[in-house]
Amino acid sequence: MISLKRRFSNLKEANLPNSKETAKKYGHKEIIKLFYNENKYLPSPKVRESIKINSPNIYPEYKEPMLIEKLSDVFQIDSSYFYFSNGSDAILDCIPTLFASKTNKNNIVLPELTFGRIETTALVNDIEVKKVQLDDGLINLDKMLEAIDSKTSIIYVVNPNMPTGKLNSHENIINFLENVPNNILVVIDEAYGEYAFGIKENYENNKEIIDKFDNVIITHTFSKLYALASFRVGYMISRPYIVNLFRKAYQYLPINKYSLQAALAAFSDKNYYDQIVKKNNEEKEKYYATFEELKIKYYKSFGNFVYLFVDDNKSFEEFLVSKYGVLIRSIRNNAIRITIGTPEENDIVIKALKEYYV
Repeated sequence: MISLKRRFSNLKEANLPNSKETAKKYGHKEIIKLFYNENKYLPSPKVRESIKINSPNIYPEYKEPMLIEKLSDVFQIDSSYFYFSNGSDAILDCIPTLFASKTNKNNIVLPELTFGRIETTALVNDIEVKKVQLDDGLINLDKMLEAIDSKTSIIYVVNPNMPTGKLNSHENIINFLENVPNNILVVIDEAYGEYAFGIKENYENNKEIIDKFDNVIITHTFSKLYALASFRVGYMISRPYIVNLFRKAYQYLPINKYSLQAALAAFSDKNYYDQIVKKNNEEKEKYYATFEELKIKYYKSFGNFVYLFVDDNKSFEEFLVSKYGVLIRSIRNNAIRITIGTPEENDIVIKALKEYYV
């Protein structure tokens, strides 16, 4: 019999230092956080105007009608296809429990370097995880198909991938889905989809996928582009039979009404967020030019972050936080992931890179 300690020994603690403690440690007044992939441009001004603290003693409405109706209208998908959660990672946490089983010796296929929520829940439930090697930072969909066996119950794809930022085209995703057996659930995590495709095209792509396939869950979050990370709002799009399973087995009132108000206001201001996508892309180009100048290897990212390789990522991470008060994320193999900040914040990182390398 395996002890509890040994069973959970593979679980990894999140590498998320506390910014106040870090500022105190290095003697900075404040820390510039570029390691969470937050939208540093803040949400639409309409969000602050929208929040009204009414009836805090009353539960939010079942099925969040106003927000669901808004998404239904934008996506041109029936409202029964949407489910909201306390951040999209709450949905990802639930999926292995609902769709995989240790008893049946199910397995889950996922990339070997990607967002880790589904893997964590699988390990907690003692469900086998089959990892597929990336192809120079890109999720190789052909290799994902090859990894399927008779016990595969879930395939997990992040597009664009996190942390590498590499993107599979919509056409490649469609071709991949056409080759996945219908008895396997495919989870497409699109936390950064709006950055990659643009808001309108991303939602049109989602509609095509959901119309064609009944074994797919697409997850989205309001934490990234919509800059509502503190409000914890995520959602999924899937066929009604899957949505109803979540409502029955998980939570049917998962989001507080004030978060719903904020999400509705943000989602109603497309023009504002189109400009955020544009600014994000402009700032990425500044980083790319610096990487080229300093001959630093990097991946072109389709998210709100950049992914690069340095000589010693821990050394550079320490240099950046100790001298400039900037927190970034170290990845394995001397890779670094840096959130796209404001122009001023990005200029500090670029200055630090030039100082470090010259």
